[in-house]
Amino acid sequence: MTLEEREKEFSEDSFLQTALLRLRENYFSKREKIEKLFDIEELKNKVRSIKERNIEKLSENLKNFIEKIKANSDAVFVAKDKQEALSIVESILKENQIKSIVKSKSLTTEELHLNEFLAENGFEVYETDLGEWLVQINNEPPTHMTAPAIHMSKEKINQLLNSVFNENLPNDAKVMVDFSKEKIKETFSKADCGIIGANVVSAESGSFFILSNEGNIQNVIRQDTVICFVGIDKIVETDREAFKIIELLPKAATAQITTSYIDILRKPYGKFYVILLDNGRSSIKNNEFYKEILYCIRCGACQNACPVYTTVSGKLFKGKSYAGPIGILLSYMVGETEGLRDYANMCIGCMACDEICSSKINLQKLILSIKAELTKDTPGIKGLIIKHLENRYEVLRIGAYISHFAFKNGLKTGIKKIDEALGLNFRALPPITSSFDVSVKTKKSKICLFAGCSVNFIYSNIGKDALEVAKKLGIELTVIKQSACCGAPAWYNGEKKSAQKAARINIDYLLSLDCDKILFLDPHCAHMIERDYKILTENPRALELSHKVECASSYFIQMINSKHVKTSRLGAVLGYHHPCHLKRGLEKSTILDDFLKSHEPNYVEIENNDRCCGFAGSYSMMHPHISKRLLEEKIESIKKANLQVLITACPGCIMQISGGLKVKGIRREVLHFVSYLNRIL
Repeated sequence: MTLEEREKEFSEDSFLQTALLRLRENYFSKREKIEKLFDIEELKNKVRSIKERNIEKLSENLKNFIEKIKANSDAVFVAKDKQEALSIVESILKENQIKSIVKSKSLTTEELHLNEFLAENGFEVYETDLGEWLVQINNEPPTHMTAPAIHMSKEKINQLLNSVFNENLPNDAKVMVDFSKEKIKETFSKADCGIIGANVVSAESGSFFILSNEGNIQNVIRQDTVICFVGIDKIVETDREAFKIIELLPKAATAQITTSYIDILRKPYGKFYVILLDNGRSSIKNNEFYKEILYCIRCGACQNACPVYTTVSGKLFKGKSYAGPIGILLSYMVGETEGLRDYANMCIGCMACDEICSSKINLQKLILSIKAELTKDTPGIKGLIIKHLENRYEVLRIGAYISHFAFKNGLKTGIKKIDEALGLNFRALPPITSSFDVSVKTKKSKICLFAGCSVNFIYSNIGKDALEVAKKLGIELTVIKQSACCGAPAWYNGEKKSAQKAARINIDYLLSLDCDKILFLDPHCAHMIERDYKILTENPRALELSHKVECASSYFIQMINSKHVKTSRLGAVLGYHHPCHLKRGLEKSTILDDFLKSHEPNYVEIENNDRCCGFAGSYSMMHPHISKRLLEEKIESIKKANLQVLITACPGCIMQISGGLKVKGIRREVLHFVSYLNRIL
C-alpha cells in the first residue's frame, strides 16, 4: 500500500478513530484539572533548566554515575551504538545461562529492537506492562511513549485476546484487564532474568527513578539477574533534580498528580548489570542546533496534542522505533534515517507539540531542519515548482492574471485526477484574482502592510478591509509591493535553498522601505519572517527585521483600545478558530479571542478551537486524508456550536474551512478578523 492509501485506511478506521478520540478526550479533560492545581509552566521551566544544565555536563555526569554505581552492580557498560548494546546484552545472557526474560519500563530498548534480537537468538522474552504486552502478542511495536497500545480500541483488544488464547471473553474492560494480568503473572515464574529501564537516574546517589502504574517492575527486579538499559541523556547530577523531573512526568504524561508506584532503586535482589546507551546521544550533544533533542523526558504529551498523530496514530506517523513529533527527532538522533523523510513530511507544522512539550523543546523548528537535510537533492515535482516560482514574483503575478480569467468561479479544472489532487472532493477552492499589492496605490508611511500570497492572489477583499480599517483608525498604511514570497512554502517542504533566497531578498528589500512596523494578514508569513529568517541566514539584519513584524489584527485592536474607538457589534452567533502560527508562533491569537469575548454577546467558544484545521498550504494536497479528517472535525465543532459566523485570522484557514462548508452545503460565513473589524468600526 502507498502512504496515501494507508492514510486513507487509518483515517477512516472507526475503531482506531474511537481509540484516538478517547485518548484526546481523557487526557485533556484530566490535564485541564491538573493545570488548575499545579503551575505546569513553572514545572516545565524548571525541567528545561535541569535538562539544559545536565546535558552540558553529560560527560562529567556519566563518569560520576559510573563511579557511583560500580559498588552496587556486577558490571557497568557504555554502549556506543545499537550493535554494541546488543552484543553486551547477549554476552550477559549467555554468561548467566539465561533462557527466559521478563521486561518492564524498558522503552529505550525499542531503539535496539531488542525483543526481535532476543527471539532470533533463542531467548524467550515477555513484556509485563499491559500495553507493551498487548502489542507484543499482536506482533507489532508500541505506538506511544506511555500508552503503547493506545491505537487498539477495546473491541480490537477483545478480538486479539480471544484469538490468541482461544477464549470467549466478553467485551468488558475489567474482565479483559484481569485476564491479561493473570497471563502476565504466569511469565514471572518462567523467567530467570529481568530487563528494566529508568525514567531518570542520579549521579549523586547512583539511584534509578522508575514510575509505573501497574507495579510489575517489582516482580521483574526480583529475578536472579537484572539488566538495566538507560540512555545517557537521562543522567542528572543530583537527587533533587531527579525528583523534580519525576514531579512533572506523570502530570505531563498521563495527567495524573502522581503514578501508582515510584521505585527508587540502587540495587535489585540478584546480579545487576547496567548498560548505559549512547547511540547518537554524544554526537547530538555536540551539535548546538540539535542538542535540544536530549532535553526530552519521554512523557509523550506531544503525541497526545499532535493532530496528525491523533488522526492516524503511531502505526503510521512513526519511524522504526519512535512515533509522533518527538519520534522524528529521536529517529534522527539514533541514525534511523531510512524512510525518515516521508515520516517528517507528515508533520503538519502546527506547533501543538512545542506548546505542550514538558522540556519546552522547539520541536517544529528541529523537524523543519531535518526535513531540509533529508530533502536535499530529492525535491520531487512540488520542490521543482517551489524552486522555480516562489522567488519570481513577477511570474506569479502574470500567472495569477491569466488564471484569473480561467478560474473566475473557483479553482476547478474539471479533470478528476487534478481536482482530487487539489482536494476538491472535500473542499472547494476560491477563484484566483489579480495581485492585490499592485492593484492599489497608497502613500508612503512608516506603517506598512505585507499582504502575502493568499491575499495578493485570492483574498484581495481582506487586503481592502485592512486599508479600510486603517483609514477608520486614522492610520496611514503603505501596501508593500512584494519582491518575493515569504519563503514558507519552500521551508516547510524542505527546500532550504529556495527559502534562504526568499529570506535574503525580503530582508534587504523590506528593510530598505524604512518601515517602523510591518503588518501581516497571514500569520504563517509573519512567523516565517519573525522566526525562521534568523535560522536560515547568518544576516544579522534578520533580527532587525523580526522586530518590525506585527500581526495586523492584534495591532488594530491595540489602536482601537489606545484611541478609545467605539465599536458596534456584529450581532450574529459567532465563534473563533485559532490559527496555529498566530497562537503558538506569534502568540497573539488569544488577544483576538479575548476581544470577541468581551465585545460580542453572542460569542460561543467552539470545541478544540485551537486544533489545526488541516490546511497548511500544500500539505492538504500531499496528505488529503489527514487534512479531510481534521477539516471534518472543525466543521462538526462549528455545527455543534450553531454558529452563524466563524472568525479567524488566517487566509489559509478561511480557504480550508469555508471550502469544506461549501462542499457540504452548509451556509456559514468565515471571516478574517480584519474583515470583522471593518464591519464593526
